[in-house]
Amino acid sequence: MKLLFIAGDVNRIGGIEKYNRDFFSALGKTAANTVLVERRKGGILAKLSFVFRVVWKYLKERPDIIFCGHLNFSPICLVLWKLFGTPYTVALYGTDIIDISGRLRRSAVCRAARIITISEYSKGLFLEQFPEAKNRIFMLPSAVDGSVFNIQGRKQALIEKLGIAGRPVILSLARLTTQEHKGQDRVLKSLPYILEKVPDAVYLIVGNGHDNRVNAFLMEYPELGTSVILAGPSDYDERADYYNLADVYALPSKYEGFGIVFIESLACGVPVVASDGYGCREGLLDGELGLLVPPDDLKAIANAIIAILTRTAPRSLFDREYLRKRTLDIYNIDAWDKRVRQLVQGLSPEHNQKKLAIFMSHPIQYQVPLLGKLAKNQQFDTHTYFYWDFGVKETYEADFRREIKWDIPILDGYKYSFLKNYSLRPSSRFWGEVNFGVIPEIFRRRYDAILVFGWGLFSNWLAILSALATGTRIILHGESPMNQEMCKKRNLKNLVRSMLLKQLFKRISAFLYIGKENKKFYEYFGVPQNKLFFAPYAVDNERYFEEEKSLPADKNILRKSAGIAENGPVILFVGKLSAKKRPMDLLKAYEILLGSWKNDIKPMLIYVGDGPLRNELESYSADRGLTRVYFPGFKNQLELSSYYAIADVFVLPSGLGETWGLVVNEAMCFGIPVVVSDMAGCGADLVRQGENGFVFPLGSSEKLAQCLSEVLGNEDARKIFGRRSREIIENYSQEQDIEGIRAALYAYD
Repeated sequence: MKLLFIAGDVNRIGGIEKYNRDFFSALGKTAANTVLVERRKGGILAKLSFVFRVVWKYLKERPDIIFCGHLNFSPICLVLWKLFGTPYTVALYGTDIIDISGRLRRSAVCRAARIITISEYSKGLFLEQFPEAKNRIFMLPSAVDGSVFNIQGRKQALIEKLGIAGRPVILSLARLTTQEHKGQDRVLKSLPYILEKVPDAVYLIVGNGHDNRVNAFLMEYPELGTSVILAGPSDYDERADYYNLADVYALPSKYEGFGIVFIESLACGVPVVASDGYGCREGLLDGELGLLVPPDDLKAIANAIIAILTRTAPRSLFDREYLRKRTLDIYNIDAWDKRVRQLVQGLSPEHNQKKLAIFMSHPIQYQVPLLGKLAKNQQFDTHTYFYWDFGVKETYEADFRREIKWDIPILDGYKYSFLKNYSLRPSSRFWGEVNFGVIPEIFRRRYDAILVFGWGLFSNWLAILSALATGTRIILHGESPMNQEMCKKRNLKNLVRSMLLKQLFKRISAFLYIGKENKKFYEYFGVPQNKLFFAPYAVDNERYFEEEKSLPADKNILRKSAGIAENGPVILFVGKLSAKKRPMDLLKAYEILLGSWKNDIKPMLIYVGDGPLRNELESYSADRGLTRVYFPGFKNQLELSSYYAIADVFVLPSGLGETWGLVVNEAMCFGIPVVVSDMAGCGADLVRQGENGFVFPLGSSEKLAQCLSEVLGNEDARKIFGRRSREIIENYSQEQDIEGIRAALYAYD
């Protein structure tokens, strides 16, 4: 296996540099062919040289996996992934992820096969911004080499050089920076309090860089000069000597992702005073190996240091062997190497390929690209079983009032079988798909797991029961949102349904939840967190991105070809014109909007789709003189893009039964603001109120009209909303689905 590791200068002094140095060393032990490309210091020429060297090494070595040592380098990995499909990881630390900005960097972390975080704190920071990436997190805390950092006697030469013989030593060994997050200045400001109790104490500051606050404080209080030593930078092999001089290591830092210096100090048997938040707590095992203090509370800092210097702190903090042993039990370099090996193996294409059977109603146009991508992923050996051939050949669809056959290839690129359907009236209802062939397929083929789409079909229950009988893992993909579950009537039928689902869910190995409301649904039925894996309801984003690029930039060309007026903003609806979709709510909202519209050029409303309510909608429009309402009828998959491209806002007014609304995903791929009802399952995930659109109360045409007025009335805001839609939808991709399935499949290995 070939690995490419890109990082900053790993030979520099610093926590991130040390982390990457250890990472590269561990990768070298895992794969014989591991190549490092470092970003050296310098301006634009150094940056260009770095990019060139990464690309050249990539083309020369053709690695199987790319490991990215810093967020700033991740856009290079993104480009290589798009061009060649090579999976990559991105390591995140502390201050670098407080606010991940920039479209390229955000896209890069969304596409990464793994996000490596060094602590629960850094993991939390990342998930606040990218909650959908939960399944791709790999925790890899820092490690310490116990052979380098160990308990030694104080070096006499160093004592004499520093002039600290016989004095209690407070040590801060860390980079000095003009930012406030490290905290040497706060220890310095607490020093007067410390000297009142321990007058001969000395504060030893070791580290490269510069901090104006430290110098300014020493100039203001020159009497502290004999109690403060600025020792300057240290080489890596000198660090243990400095730790062994200290009686206490103190660094009340902020935004610290982990703090390698804490475990280095503890490996030398020196107790630590650190901040009570951020990633510091984890290195100190929540205070077991040191004292935790609020980083801005100078008296708390002073009291903690005094407690250690006067030996009034807990007795365990003075047992140097205990501090060392507890630290190395968890953060030793061998455990680190093992974790890195697990990371590489989990990404390795040839590692433990899983046989996965997928059971679904029929080839669904939205899911087919996902099936193809799963088939190409070497971690899976998939076979898809369909219960019904709807969409493969022309089949009458009652809601669209016509025969349907999709205009995209829906059986290409993956292994599949159609099981004989014994139903007298094939449909997507419970008894519409009766396929007894499910049973022998599961019993004979011995899959590692089955993935079942829903529980509302008789054949799905056959698949689940067969898997239970054979001990095969069951991964369940459902759509039910909690907001709609709460609307169900409390009757005997639903009571029995709830009892059955609770019993069923107890026997399922893993659940793929499509969004926030769906996750709440599973939690409501008692599914534990460790069985929940995020697999967003997604379309083939890349296909729509490419189609948008291929369309003419001049919208008037597209309007003309569609028979639409060339002026005025466009409100778009795509879907069946049926009661569930509530298209009349939109038409009434449009009428209200026109009543308050001040511009001479009035907006247009386009209904793309067909269904039982079309005649009613057309009659209402004609009776009310709504001449700019268009009904182009049903449009197949390849015809939809031109309508999305001319839209200025997309509306989904659906009610009960709209468990998600994938047309919203499609619209957002074209950078369109979206307005959806509060009953649509996608609203909680895809719509950020006032950022890329609005959620309105179901059935309220007045509120919907207000939302449309806000979006259409300000062209600049509309463009901002559209860009935000595009950013959001990049996180709801089928690549995320694959990662969710992978995580669920490998969860119990």
